[in-house]
Amino acid sequence: MGDGSIEDSNRKIFAIQRALTDWYRAHRRDLPWRRTNDPYAILVSELMLQQTGVETAIRYYEPFLLRFPTARALARAETEEVLKSWEGLGYYARAKNLRRTCQIIVERYGGRIPEDYAALLKLPGIGAYSAGALLSIIYERPFPSVDGNVHRVFSRAYALDDVANARDEKRRTHNLARDYIQIAFQGGLSPSDFNQAYIELGALVCSPKKPLCDKCPIAGDCVALQAGLQRVRPLKEKSRALETKEMEVGIIWSNQRLMLERRDETGLLKGFWGLPTTEAFLGAEPGQSLVRYLATRYDLETIYPRELFVEQHVFTHQRWRMRVFHAFCELSCSDEHDPERSFAFFDSREIEALAIPKAFRKVLARYAERPLHVVAAIIKDETGRVFTAKRKPGGYFGDYWEFPGGKVEPGETEEAALKREIQEELSIVVEPTRFLQRNGYSYPFGQLQISFYECERKGGTIRLTEHREGRWLKPEQMKPQEFPPADAMIIEALQRALGK
Repeated sequence: MGDGSIEDSNRKIFAIQRALTDWYRAHRRDLPWRRTNDPYAILVSELMLQQTGVETAIRYYEPFLLRFPTARALARAETEEVLKSWEGLGYYARAKNLRRTCQIIVERYGGRIPEDYAALLKLPGIGAYSAGALLSIIYERPFPSVDGNVHRVFSRAYALDDVANARDEKRRTHNLARDYIQIAFQGGLSPSDFNQAYIELGALVCSPKKPLCDKCPIAGDCVALQAGLQRVRPLKEKSRALETKEMEVGIIWSNQRLMLERRDETGLLKGFWGLPTTEAFLGAEPGQSLVRYLATRYDLETIYPRELFVEQHVFTHQRWRMRVFHAFCELSCSDEHDPERSFAFFDSREIEALAIPKAFRKVLARYAERPLHVVAAIIKDETGRVFTAKRKPGGYFGDYWEFPGGKVEPGETEEAALKREIQEELSIVVEPTRFLQRNGYSYPFGQLQISFYECERKGGTIRLTEHREGRWLKPEQMKPQEFPPADAMIIEALQRALGK
């Protein structure tokens, strides 16, 4: 079939489509989903490209196909496994829809993507755009695929004077694309090339703010260019105000495990694991909304949060301003996994294996990057024994032994901080006499820098205020596994330097 089958009234329209598809074949980008004829791989690409830029989708496309190479493989995969592979792409409902669509394709269509437009529209996550893309690219069926790029090109090239508003313009351009792909198909042009040519032109040339009209293959026929309207087409929709919500987010530890909650199956981030989060009550003191939420929803009542920082995250129609709090709680191992209350505690390795939304990953990344400047005292008696103290339960290193000390406050020297901390923790006066070493260690709760000083005891009787018990040990009696890693790093040095 050639352009001889085109009615005279449509010959100019067909000539434009032919010029554009010729340009597309010469200038199209080498994208991975354009190198395959596998319908399943094309389906994956179409779902990934919804609300996601090409460069981002490229990074996820091939790893996803390696993990789930067929529709059957994806259909039988666990939801959590699919979401983890999707992590970072956002709009996670697409991943769930893709998995469910593959299950339906396997169950009802023998693993073959249906060729019927109406049947495609019934599949989860498939709308008019995706249905048109799948039918044209996989089966060369003449159905339009109108995304933002295509709408922009049509609204400029074939600008309509009688559209009432942006919604009316979108309806008209979709109808025009439907008619024009039929004309192109009747003349022997590929529906796949037709749709992808318009997408490519919108992405590379007919850009939203600075269209490269001098590089456009159909510039001579562009109505908007001839009328000087290319910068005001397409018509703008009234922007929806972004709602800001004040949220309180908890980073709650128990036995070196982090609390995550499974979010409700309604609202934002439904069904995902995330940090415990609640909207702040108007007029409530910082942290009190979170305390109330943890108590009423999870029966966690002995929580004393400390505010760390504020982080923001923007969703499609909503902005979260998150006040982040840090706290510890004491739970038995059996209480840490309670399916009835939709929460659990995970270690850092388990957390890495979970699909956690970007909003919470941002919080955790910032939390883990916090610089923590700490000092610790090596206090020895006349026999060469060193004083160690056992932490109270509930903290990150609850029930571990440590060398006493604490945080260096802003503007404070390490020596002054050490004297203050020992006075507060042990009720004695010490004088730092010799710097021993400085260790760095990355914990899930921050980047720790800890400086160790040998200290001389000047006066007072040891009375523990922050620890369960204390003991004097020779360096060779110390067991590194009983200490936090950063403290354990100095034990070998102590055994060399003080154990002689």
